[in-house]
Amino acid sequence: MAIIINMINFVCKLKRREMSNNNTMDNTSQIELFQKYCSLLKKQDFDNANTLFNKIDWFRFCKVGYHNVLKTVPVITEDLLLSIFCSRDSRGLWDFYIDNFILKVSIRRKMSPKVEAFGWKHVYQMDYPARDDRFILVSILSKYSLTDRMTNEELDYYNQFSEEFTIYRGTNEEEFESKEFGVSWTPEQKVAEFFAFREEELTSERSKRIVLAATVHKADIVTCLLGRNEYEFIVAPERLLDIHVLLNQRTNLYDIYVDEVRHIRL
Repeated sequence: MAIIINMINFVCKLKRREMSNNNTMDNTSQIELFQKYCSLLKKQDFDNANTLFNKIDWFRFCKVGYHNVLKTVPVITEDLLLSIFCSRDSRGLWDFYIDNFILKVSIRRKMSPKVEAFGWKHVYQMDYPARDDRFILVSILSKYSLTDRMTNEELDYYNQFSEEFTIYRGTNEEEFESKEFGVSWTPEQKVAEFFAFREEELTSERSKRIVLAATVHKADIVTCLLGRNEYEFIVAPERLLDIHVLLNQRTNLYDIYVDEVRHIRL
């Protein structure tokens, strides 16, 4: 009954919007698609629901009121979560996800563990929260299964490594001297060099840039992020062994990575 009431309220809200926009035919069509999408989710017909998903103007729906969307849909998918995120400014996305999804039991129960983990990873990448929150992320993601906190592509990349291997981090001397290391590392030296020596870092007033190297046990990798070609591993720094300065100037690997990134963007 609650779902039906929420559906009616949401439809009514869109009806009022369509009248003010003088776009009755288009909005009515969108409402019908949304109703059908919800119906398919209830039947667990996810293949057809995913096909229909791409026909819905989610940006408009979320702008009208994402609260109504969340209350109405029986299941929150990764695609829907991403659509809601994309309708908002990336700043503050971390707190938005916690306040409107994680802390709301009625909403959170609509998300599978895999969708939850996807949400955490996305807001981390888009909002890049404060240092303390990054360590909270490590603790939170560690509670999910490996298959929930990584995509198939990320798992394939992760599985190619041995049980113990070297990872790198582009940072500054201040971090090394303080021993307050970050959670973002990479198994690709070229990526670490890019983050250490890219132009905006060299021209800033920050302390001298360096690349760190450390040994990690594969089982201590919390998750992997491949979405921006940064080959990022999230790991609790206290689990790392033999953290040391590898170099303080870039090598030819830096130029190789810059060319790769430029080619991808083109």
